[in-house]
Amino acid sequence: MEQQIDQVGIKVNRIEKVVAENKEEIERKLEDTRRQVQREILEKINGLEHQLHRTSIADSGDCSTSPATPLQHSSLMHTERSVHKMLKPPTYDGQSSWSMYRRQFEAAAKANGWTPQEMATSLVISLRGQALEILQSIPEEQQNDYDRIIGALEIRYGHKYLRQVYQSQIKSRQQRSNESLQEYEADIERLIHLAYPQAPKEFLEQIGIQTFIDGLVDTEMQQALRLGRHTTISDALIAALEFKAAKEASRSYKHLVRQIKVAMQRENQDAQVREMSDQHLFVDSMMNESVISRNKNRSICVDVMDRLKEFYLYSILRKIPAMNC
Repeated sequence: MEQQIDQVGIKVNRIEKVVAENKEEIERKLEDTRRQVQREILEKINGLEHQLHRTSIADSGDCSTSPATPLQHSSLMHTERSVHKMLKPPTYDGQSSWSMYRRQFEAAAKANGWTPQEMATSLVISLRGQALEILQSIPEEQQNDYDRIIGALEIRYGHKYLRQVYQSQIKSRQQRSNESLQEYEADIERLIHLAYPQAPKEFLEQIGIQTFIDGLVDTEMQQALRLGRHTTISDALIAALEFKAAKEASRSYKHLVRQIKVAMQRENQDAQVREMSDQHLFVDSMMNESVISRNKNRSICVDVMDRLKEFYLYSILRKIPAMNC
């Protein structure tokens, strides 16, 4: 029994020795393989860099150049894709139009050649403010799903759920006091396309024309535009601008005529004042002459009276009978 145990121990030792030797050999072979793979990878990388360098400096118009190999084509596609990835989509905070932002984002993603997962990652990074909070309603494992994120944003900011709201705004839309005709027309056109995105163009134009005319602040402009025949809302805007220009020109002409009348009235008043002043001066001169003449006559009368007094006294003194006279 003890001999069998010793034999088993000897066999175990031999097996352990063989395993240790094989292990060292296997590790050595693995190390050699790893080094060989690294060397081959480095050689391939150097070859790719050399091919890219030759491709970049080659004249594209030279017909003698050989056609690109599949490896060169793949390298060029990778280089072009790296250049296009520099296009960065703008951020979105939920305050601007979601449909317009989605168009911009998907245009940048198409130019960059992004995969759906890359699009999802870039969209998550681009969200700001209230729009970023939408991620709280999406499970973390689904935040790499582009369609899932787009669906949540469409529900929150998409226009198809707000069509009735836009239709109601069209019915009650009025031009504000500080709003220009161009701004008023542009907002009506925006609301119409949001409220009826699938409607024919002729229908949209007629709705736009009617809304534009009904909401004008200037009632005279309303009446003038109702008499016209407009095929597009742009035609109605042009007619409104022409009416406004004509009205302002007429107002300027009336103001000029009023200024001329006022000037003429002032001139007439000045002439009347000058005439009255001349008459007043004439009357004053006549009165002065009358006073002078009266003073002269008075002095003559005084002189005569004095002489008569002297004569009377003289007669009394002389006892002249003429005194009885």
